[in-house]
Amino acid sequence: MLLEGSGIIDDGDSPTWDDATTLDWRTVDRALRDIARRRSKLDASEARWLREAERLQIWRPLGMVSALDYLERVLGHTPHVANERLRVARALGDLPVLSDAFARGKLQYSAIRELTRVATPATETRWRDAGLGKNARQIEELVAGHRRGDDPDDPTDPQVSTHAVRFELGAEVFARLRQVRASLTDERGGYLDNEELVTALCDAVLDRASAGTEPTGRAKFQIAMTVCQRCDQGWQEGAGAKVPIDAAAVERARCDA
Repeated sequence: MLLEGSGIIDDGDSPTWDDATTLDWRTVDRALRDIARRRSKLDASEARWLREAERLQIWRPLGMVSALDYLERVLGHTPHVANERLRVARALGDLPVLSDAFARGKLQYSAIRELTRVATPATETRWRDAGLGKNARQIEELVAGHRRGDDPDDPTDPQVSTHAVRFELGAEVFARLRQVRASLTDERGGYLDNEELVTALCDAVLDRASAGTEPTGRAKFQIAMTVCQRCDQGWQEGAGAKVPIDAAAVERARCDA
């Protein structure tokens, strides 16, 4: 059976629930493995169609406000999952090797989600090979400590990390946040991930805080950074917290300064 528009073929050999009276553990195992393969192929197909959806902005003629709105209403994804699905879909547009492994069911979505954080067109084949045969937890460990563009066997850097931030918002504030994302997406002509959204909000507040001051020739706002003279490790001050940053951020700050 060909699933129209997906490029996925179901050969009809998979066990069905109608066979329940004759099932043994081998049959159940085969059925579950087959479901995992088909799910991976469907996830890969969804990623391809999401790139087209974003290119055509299909949510507009449907009366929706953004790609995220479409993913939540039509595909049933939560806001966080919708953000990740869009990020992965966009990344795969430049990663044909990972896209092929995804479409063939060699790597499942949980693996692709992590690998797209670090893989580039120059390194994706090595990341694919390193990820084959590993489960989601093992791939998370493989990716941890690496920057985009690193090879899997490059030394890990414990300072390369993200910070999970979770807010519980009331209905009114949550609605305003969604509206802000939609407005910024329209303004910039493309999808904003969470980091880009928070960066835009932070810049807006810091710009506003300095708008009323007299011109001094200094930047609108400043950051405080500590850099070790021996190892060049940098830390940025954030309202009393000393947050480790990578070498690229240190170089940007030096250039701006």
